[in-house]
Amino acid sequence: MEDQTTNYSGFVDISNFQRFLLSLFGKMSHGEFSNVQEILKVPFTFFPSELPYYTYVDTRMGGMGALFSGVLVLSFILLGVLIHYCISRKKVIPNWIALFIAFSISSALYMTLLPLTFMLRYVGVIYFFPVFLLVISRQMSEEKTGKKVLVTAKVVSGLLSLTIVLNMLPWVTVHIQRINRSMDTRATLQMLQNMQLDKQQLQISIFHRDFTGIHYNLQEDFDLEYSYVDFEQIGELGGFVPTFSEWVYYHIVD
Repeated sequence: MEDQTTNYSGFVDISNFQRFLLSLFGKMSHGEFSNVQEILKVPFTFFPSELPYYTYVDTRMGGMGALFSGVLVLSFILLGVLIHYCISRKKVIPNWIALFIAFSISSALYMTLLPLTFMLRYVGVIYFFPVFLLVISRQMSEEKTGKKVLVTAKVVSGLLSLTIVLNMLPWVTVHIQRINRSMDTRATLQMLQNMQLDKQQLQISIFHRDFTGIHYNLQEDFDLEYSYVDFEQIGELGGFVPTFSEWVYYHIVD
């Protein structure tokens, strides 16, 4: 597994925990960095070179977004403000804060100890940390005492909310594009289904062997009957047309 994680992350001779930290506070990338100084950056900053990785399906480092390190910094500040409020008011820390801390610690353990969790798309639960803190802050802002601390919490919460929105904003256009492509793909598959009603023979090829689950979609969702052609052979045969984000190629036999 160590060789695999090295190939994915680009870093040799470091622990999975260190890879995880680099992924949290490093540039969005696909494993092309092998030097810590090259990948680390100051929180709240981003580089134009990171933006294309919002379109990747398997961004390997920094996979939660270019500003996610800033989201984490503000989250820890907000957590500190809320705990300070409880201590300064001589209040018992509410059960939901205690549960939140316990959940965060247990999540951090499995995220840092299990292999490949530095590829942050596998641990989307990490977004629970800032979002739940915003909910807690909203609940505590309704209390009548400690106004100065609560105003600080509101300011930090506002900055945290803004940073989350800015961090996720590039994904909005990406997902709109994917919706449009999926509509084009559905129209293409519907066209192939109609062709089969005219007794035309269909050949299918799939770009990558890992995507063979597409067979299920073709057969069960669209009731397509076809013969399968190995992708390496379609260049020799000719006449194949790409669809489904260029993962599936089809050919109508004359």
